Amino acid sequence: EHGNSEDPTGFDRIHVVWQRERVVGGVYDIYYTTCQNLPEVPCTWEDGQGHQGYRPLYESSTDQGEPVQRNSLVPSICINQGNYIHVAWQEENFKATSPYTSDFSEILYKGSAWSGWTDARVYVENISQTPETNSQMPSLACVQDHWANWEYNSPFVHILWNDDFGTSAP
Repeated sequence: EHGNSEDPTGFDRIHVVWQRERVVGGVYDIYYTTCQNLPEVPCTWEDGQGHQGYRPLYESSTDQGEPVQRNSLVPSICINQGNYIHVAWQEENFKATSPYTSDFSEILYKGSAWSGWTDARVYVENISQTPETNSQMPSLACVQDHWANWEYNSPFVHILWNDDFGTSAP
């Protein structure tokens, strides 16, 4: 990334997301940190809101105001040409909605261009929306390709994941 390093979501920054155990013995959340990418200056990790350290990007401790114990796992991150940060992760035991009765893993998404970026209780979208199967292992890609003299900068974010469909034995 290149450009204005004064903006926490700006250019010339390193962005990192990871899963972190919030409660001993389980319950993982997604955390975020960033620092300036300047070779002459030691990296000081910040939470993206002007404070040193890191912050929760998503805490799965409540769902529609009700306490829950579920895990947010294997986050993936990319930054697109507009310098927006995109994050997707696997949310285990996502609350089933009628007519489904079992909880499955879903792929949730959050991006820095949306107002909920700084609210750890908010995700933007359930990307997978597969209430009858486990969606796992998301991978994000922000495309910037060069071909001959043409430059292709995609404003789109591409996401892949694995759906674990059960099989019936004959």
